[in-house]
Amino acid sequence: MSIMTRRALTAAAMLCGFTLIAAAPPEAIRVHLKDGRLLEARACRIEAETALLEMGDGGTIGFPADRVARIEPVEIASDVSEMPVEIVPVPAPVVLAQPSPSLPAPAQPDSSQPVTIDSLIRQAARTHGIDEALLAAVVAVESGYRTRAVSGKGAEGLMQLMPATARELEVTDPFDPAQNIDAGAKYLRQLLDQHGDSYVNALAAYNAGMGRVARYKGMPPYRETATYIRRVLNRMQERTRASKDSSGGSR
Repeated sequence: MSIMTRRALTAAAMLCGFTLIAAAPPEAIRVHLKDGRLLEARACRIEAETALLEMGDGGTIGFPADRVARIEPVEIASDVSEMPVEIVPVPAPVVLAQPSPSLPAPAQPDSSQPVTIDSLIRQAARTHGIDEALLAAVVAVESGYRTRAVSGKGAEGLMQLMPATARELEVTDPFDPAQNIDAGAKYLRQLLDQHGDSYVNALAAYNAGMGRVARYKGMPPYRETATYIRRVLNRMQERTRASKDSSGGSR
């Protein structure tokens, strides 16, 4: 076993051991792989040269430990009943959209400018009648504007579409920015329609599933979902305020 492999195993084992001792709640760690993928899990452990992740649904996945770049804890709200909306200025990054080589590139509004994630968000928001700031906030929280993000549960792309949902929305390439954002916006519009334009319930359904929201007749009592909703609404408010400030300054 190489020195680099031993170091990777040692670093992963130290953090995994801390996670197990701390009795972490669901979705308590985030694992960054060297190939750029991102996994979320409850805890991890090292056996031989294999990193084993305990997923939120009770399952376990394993892969060579030397594929791990780093592991970080995920902060989760300790009390769902107390969810202060704290605005943290985080401007949305401008990321160039990379269309899939197997599909035609999406139409560009201005041939002299590259297509950006923000421009695709703006177009999808107008098409499906969604607040642009809300859609941008969902993209930021779901994937951090990473076009090839994959969660531990298999959600893919900018808006983290599950494979079954992507098929229902006729997405042929979930990593194509234009397809993913348009399908995600369409799905979010459906959830808003089902829940009387309630952002809280629609976001809860996007995160936890429509079935759980129907079962609890509103937001389910999951800390992960409560944290998710708070983060999206914070991002949305910050983006809205930044947009107003920009408009005022341009007059």
